[in-house]
Amino acid sequence: MRQWILVRHGETDWNSTGRMQGQTDVPLNDLGRAQIQALARYLANTPIDAILTSDLGRSRETAEAIAAYHHGLAVQPDPRLREISMGQWEGWTSDEISAKNPVEAERRRADPTHYAPPGGESSGDLAIRLRSLMEELERRDNQTIVLSSHGMALRVLICLALDIPVDRANNMWLENASISTLITHKGRIVLATLNDTSHLNGLRSGDGAPRPSVQ
Repeated sequence: MRQWILVRHGETDWNSTGRMQGQTDVPLNDLGRAQIQALARYLANTPIDAILTSDLGRSRETAEAIAAYHHGLAVQPDPRLREISMGQWEGWTSDEISAKNPVEAERRRADPTHYAPPGGESSGDLAIRLRSLMEELERRDNQTIVLSSHGMALRVLICLALDIPVDRANNMWLENASISTLITHKGRIVLATLNDTSHLNGLRSGDGAPRPSVQ
């Protein structure tokens, strides 16, 4: 059986204040570091064949925490796992985007698959680079692979794996340090778990409620 364990990085200060991170390399905060240690302990006894990660620091640190419990397993950075680029909007909140760029904000809400923020990527652009990675991973049979990445990137990857429209990514929510699992079953990819945070034991920001459109 092939299994992909999708983990979202721990919390950053921009997550806690609702700011778009995109590809800005914002570090984990203290809560985020506590979250990834809880995540790593939870996966400590899970047999893992490989750990791939976005090359951004918050995801790489998350992956390295997991690898520390799996001696000899090297973390493999892959820029295709980077978060969607939000271009000029990185560092802004959703309210600031709506206030400063109302027309562009509405265009993105209406068609995220094709509309890219100024200097950024559309969900369709993100899907293209993730699809090339997914096609490589599909050739690795009978392996359990951890993918340490970001909220939008992982949601788009789930859409691709389940063969559903990429714009449905906004119908999912993945909390910081959450685990989602894709497995192969009878020749098809199945979403076995989504947004599992049971391992965090209170290490959640606020009430864990979704913050739409915050990457």
